[in-house]
Amino acid sequence: MRLTLHTDYALRVLLHLGQNPGRRIPIQYIAGLHGISHNHLVKVVSHLAHDGVVLAHRGRSGGVELACPPEDVVIGTVVRRMEASLQPVAACTPANGQQDCLLADICTLRPILSRALDAFLAELDTVTLRDILPPPGRPPPAGRADLPDGMP
Repeated sequence: MRLTLHTDYALRVLLHLGQNPGRRIPIQYIAGLHGISHNHLVKVVSHLAHDGVVLAHRGRSGGVELACPPEDVVIGTVVRRMEASLQPVAACTPANGQQDCLLADICTLRPILSRALDAFLAELDTVTLRDILPPPGRPPPAGRADLPDGMP
């Protein structure tokens, strides 16, 4: 299963916020830390805020923070909401602008791939943000700087 960069970035934002509970982190800081386009990350955070996963604050003391405890953020739900359309594979969709796949009546692969996608999402439904956070006290990854002094 291949997830979009939109979902990858959303999970990075959530991991960062989960490691900094109760703190408003500027989007620009997260973007710089991960080498992500600020404009792209603004779209991702907007999507997460619309879904009620994060709170986004504007202005000088603005930033983004989790809207709920990490144990209430289900990874499967985040993936479903971030992915525009989850389909097993492109090979199971009509080609060359056709309305229907020519093999649809005899294809046995599509239901198998559909079950695999369901199993993938079911597994992610068992995982929360709390489950994927590093243990408290664990040093940050190499190259990661702590939040600058004076940051809210």
